[in-house]
Amino acid sequence: KGPKLWSKFLCMYKPSRNMIYEGLYYVHLMNWLCNYPSENIIILNSEEFYQNTSEILKQVYQFLGLQPLSNDHRNLITSFVFNKGSQTVLSHQILQKSDRKKLNALYKSFNKELMKLLTWDVDWK
Repeated sequence: KGPKLWSKFLCMYKPSRNMIYEGLYYVHLMNWLCNYPSENIIILNSEEFYQNTSEILKQVYQFLGLQPLSNDHRNLITSFVFNKGSQTVLSHQILQKSDRKKLNALYKSFNKELMKLLTWDVDWK
């Protein structure tokens, strides 16, 4: 299962507990797709989810085979803000331009493969 290139990634990138590995979304997704049928997996774009939460929630319910929520219930659920984060950004939390450039170079080929796999057009910079 999966593209021929995947076998190379599998042996090159062993699961570990580090942030760089966690950002290799293509590697993680291929692991899932190699072990589970694609029709059992729903992949959501978080930008779309935050912009159109109600519609995406409707798609998730449909994917799970659940009864659709009434408009009132869906509006109630989507009226709350979750994962808002902190408003204060500390100096050590700011990613330096040189580090961003290195990370972009590292992730570029993986993200390109991910976008092709998902047929998405997202420019992560």
